[in-house]
Amino acid sequence: MTARPASLSHLSETASPRAVGLPDLAVLIVLLGMHASLALMMRDHPALAKAHALVTLAVGLWGALRWPLARVACVAGYIMGAEVLWRMSAAPIPWEFAKYAIVLVFALALLRNAASMRSGPLPLLYFILLTPSLFLLAADHAIATSIAIQMASFNLSGPLALCVSVWFFSQVSLDGGELRRVIIALLCPIAGIAAIALVSTYSASDLTFTDESNLVTSGGFGPNQVSAVFGLGVLGSLLLAVDEKVRASIRVLMFALALLLGAQSAMTFSRGGLYTVGGAIAMSAVFLLRDARTRRTVLVGTPLVAVIVAAVLIPRMESITAGALGDRFGDFNPTHRQDIAREDFRIWRENPMLGVGPGMAKRLRQTQFRVTHTEYTRMLSEHGILGVLAMLCLFAMAVLNYHAQDYVRGRGLAIAFSMWSLLAMLHIGMRIAAVSVIFGLAAARFVERGDRGPVTSCER
Repeated sequence: MTARPASLSHLSETASPRAVGLPDLAVLIVLLGMHASLALMMRDHPALAKAHALVTLAVGLWGALRWPLARVACVAGYIMGAEVLWRMSAAPIPWEFAKYAIVLVFALALLRNAASMRSGPLPLLYFILLTPSLFLLAADHAIATSIAIQMASFNLSGPLALCVSVWFFSQVSLDGGELRRVIIALLCPIAGIAAIALVSTYSASDLTFTDESNLVTSGGFGPNQVSAVFGLGVLGSLLLAVDEKVRASIRVLMFALALLLGAQSAMTFSRGGLYTVGGAIAMSAVFLLRDARTRRTVLVGTPLVAVIVAAVLIPRMESITAGALGDRFGDFNPTHRQDIAREDFRIWRENPMLGVGPGMAKRLRQTQFRVTHTEYTRMLSEHGILGVLAMLCLFAMAVLNYHAQDYVRGRGLAIAFSMWSLLAMLHIGMRIAAVSVIFGLAAARFVERGDRGPVTSCER
C-alpha cells in the first residue's frame, strides 16, 4: 500500500534451490495428518486446545523478536487458521484470543523494526474513525461495565486487527516461496477443522438437512464461520495448485484438498464460504491468468476438476442430503440478513452522526435481535457518518494495495485477498481474524523471481 523502505529489503528470505518454499510431499501429508489427529484430540480435551493456543502465541511472540517479517507472517497464517479450531474445541481462552494474539505478534515485530518502519495514514485513520462511538457505549449507564467491554471487544477487535495487519504487511515483500509458506501455515489447522467436520458428519446417527445451515456437518460449531474458513482453505489450496513452481505431486494434493474443503463448505449449508471464494477467484482470474504458467495449469486442470465435481462430488452430496443441497444453493434468499440490514439503515437514519455505539444496534432493532452478519451496515448503524468514512478508507486501501504491486501476478493476488475479505464482510462481518489478516496480506508487495517483469502501461 505504501513504498517499502530499502532498509527492509533484507527481511525477504532467499528462496531455496528448490524454489518452492514447501516441504516434501511426504512431510506435507504428515503435517496435515498430524493436525487432523491433533484437532480430534483437542475436540475431546479442551485443555489441550488451550495449551495449543498458548504455545502458538508464545512461539509467535518469540519469533516476532527474532525472525524476519516474512516468517512472522507464517505465525499469523497459522493463528487465523486455528482460530475456529480453538472455538469449536471449546478452548477456555477469550473468544477474540486469535485477533489479539495476531495484534500482539505483529505489534512486537513492528516495534523491533520501528527505526525503518514506514506506512501510510489510512490503516490508523480507518480504526480511529470507529472509536468515537465508544463514548456512547460508555455513557449508557444501563449497561454494566463488563458487558460494555465485551461489546466493544466483539465489534472492534476485528477492525483493530485489520489496522495492525495492513500496517505490518505494508512493510513486507513476499516472494513466491514465502507466500507458499504462509499458505501452508494456514492450511494445516484448517485440515484439523475438516477432520472434526468429517467425523461429526459420518458418525451422526440421525443427520437431517433442511433449508438452514447444518450444525452437525459443521463439526458442532457455527456453520457460517466454518464455511468461511473452508472457503479460505479452498483459495489457498488453489493458489498452490496452479503455481507451476510447485512440484506436480504437491499440486495434485492441493487440488484434492481444495475439492475436499469445497465439498465440506457446501455440506455446512452455509453458502457464504463458497460464494466468497468464488467471487475472489473470479475477480482475480483476469490478472492471474495473464501468467502463461498459471494459464497452462488452469487449462489442463479445470476440465478434470469439473468432471470430478459434476460426476462424483455433486451426485454424492445430493444423495447424502436427499436433494436438499441443490435446493439450498439454488435459493438466493439471504436468510434474514436483509431484515437485519433494513433495521441497521433505520437506526442510522435516526442516529446519523455517531450511530448508537458498538454492539448497541442489536438492542435497538425492532424486528431482528440477532447480531448483524454484514460489517458494512453495522458500521452505519453503530458508527454513523464516521462509519461511512471508515468504509471509504477500507476501499481506498484495497485500491492502493492493487496499484502498489509491480507485477501482474502480484496484482492478481492483491485482488484475490482484498476481495475475499471484502466479500466475507458481507456474510460474516469480522467475526474471524482471517477477514482482517487476509485483507492486510493484500498490502504486502508480492515479488516472484522469474516473473516476466513489471506491469506495462498497456496492462494497467
